Amino acid sequence: MSIITHTRLSSSNENSTHTRPRRAGAAPSPAQARPPAGGGSQVPVGLYSYSHNLHLFDLEECYSDKAYLFDPQVQCKDNDGYRKWNEIYITPKSCDDEKLKTMKGVRGKRERLKQIDVDYITDDDVYSLFHSTVKQQSDNGNVFILKNPGDKQKGYSERLCLESNSRWNIKGNGYLKKLKKRCKKELGRVNDPLMLTLTVQPSKVIEKMPEDTNLKPIAWFIMNLGGYINTFLKRLRQHQKRRKIKWDYVGYVLEMNDGTRRPDGIGSGWPNIHMIFRSRYMGNIQKIAELWDWSEPQGVDYTNRKKLEKKFGTKVKRINLVNYITKYVSKGKECMKDGKVHKSWAWVYFFGVRMYNLSHRHLNPVQKSKGLYVCIGSIHMPTGIEILFKKYKETKNDLYDGAG
Repeated sequence: MSIITHTRLSSSNENSTHTRPRRAGAAPSPAQARPPAGGGSQVPVGLYSYSHNLHLFDLEECYSDKAYLFDPQVQCKDNDGYRKWNEIYITPKSCDDEKLKTMKGVRGKRERLKQIDVDYITDDDVYSLFHSTVKQQSDNGNVFILKNPGDKQKGYSERLCLESNSRWNIKGNGYLKKLKKRCKKELGRVNDPLMLTLTVQPSKVIEKMPEDTNLKPIAWFIMNLGGYINTFLKRLRQHQKRRKIKWDYVGYVLEMNDGTRRPDGIGSGWPNIHMIFRSRYMGNIQKIAELWDWSEPQGVDYTNRKKLEKKFGTKVKRINLVNYITKYVSKGKECMKDGKVHKSWAWVYFFGVRMYNLSHRHLNPVQKSKGLYVCIGSIHMPTGIEILFKKYKETKNDLYDGAG
């Protein structure tokens, strides 16, 4: 096994017996980045990078004490988050309000990762923080007042209380309405869309992820997901350009695998990526599958108008891409059920991973607001609204004349 090592970051896992390649503290130099003589290849791993030349017999030897990582028949309490989540929903533990406030103040993927690696933030803390955020966004509303009280004579309401448009508001539909409004007109013009689905093979991630991280493989992959998608699109762009295949990237949307497609539940919690292209033909699907590092060839598949007509046995006049996208985005509302939080969605929130992406040239320009209203705060609906208005009248704020 040929491994390039780098300076190791401080970690609480000093006594770890794993022999996976260790995470790099910095990007490797050009000399280090060259493939090793044994035929290994440089593999991008998001925030980290290392060179590997791993073979199946090497992996079995390295993980002889961790057989459950490769054997789906072996069930072990410690493998939760490796090949799947044992329980995809979890009841969050109580967390100190001061710590929740401190965690919210940690900005950026790298900074949050550091807090996990030094054991300041644990998995339970992430689930508690996510539960707190979802509850706040779902129960609270934003309160607005007219900037100019004189506009009241023009028929404008003096004050408004609107539900949060956050994607984590599981009680309202403001986020989905906003999404539909932005993409409905342009996406409706794609007459021959092609949908490409990328899945994830857990063993592929386990063999490539670094050793000295406290993240479980599912959480680690979710953290780096945006970079992996960008890498795939760059490879695909070069692949199609060499073959002179006409295509146009429209966007992608995430779906969290619930594990129901397999009797052993493998894959539960891993993301599926659904991509949309403007194209009738994408080329050899086996060649395209080779551009995605994180699954077997059969883990990449496509759907187009011809395949849909064959499946349903009838003519397909139009594929509604807006409904296709919002169908998966709306599944984000399943991030919390009966007070329990969805583990994978919690990590999507924690690392700020995008739930969907649309190419800017496929979006309608957002109309700028006239700026009639100003937000004066967020309050629990509906009990706290009058209290907030009363507070503003008492302070005699310049933006509020005290009427009403």
